[in-house]
Parts: sequence; structure tokens; C-alpha cells
Amino acid sequence: GATVRLRIRELGSSTVKSTLTCTVTDGGNGKVATDFPAGTLDTAGTFEGELEITFASGGIQTVYDLVKLKVRSDFD
Repeated sequence: GATVRLRIRELGSSTVKSTLTCTVTDGGNGKVATDFPAGTLDTAGTFEGELEITFASGGIQTVYDLVKLKVRSDFD
């Protein structure tokens, strides 16, 4: 009954670049999955993601540790 979002920003920035809604795949073990639509990580660099959980009761919890994403330039 919870909604999980991954909020992504470039390392050192305070501006959120993208917010992705995740699918809960195994709630009891805290597992979620998401797709990265075109344009989400369209530039090379280091990004950080924050997982935010909104419970059915309306309470919001943020996971303390950030997810690090390192994106390199494409071959083309």
C-alpha cells in the first residue's frame, strides 16, 4: 500500500532532475524496481538518488542512504 519514488539530482546540485515512481516488487524485503525513461539520465556525470516512501496512511519516510549513479558518455 505504499508508493515509492526515486528523486534524482546531479551531485552537488539542489535541483531535482527527475522523479521516478517505482514498482514495489518485494515489500517485505524492501525491494523496488523502476525504468529510466529517455531523457532521465541524458548527460554524463555523477548523480545521487533519494528514495522516498509514502505510506497509505499519508506518512512519508526517506531512506537515509543516497543511491549513487555514475553516467558515462555514449559510444555514439
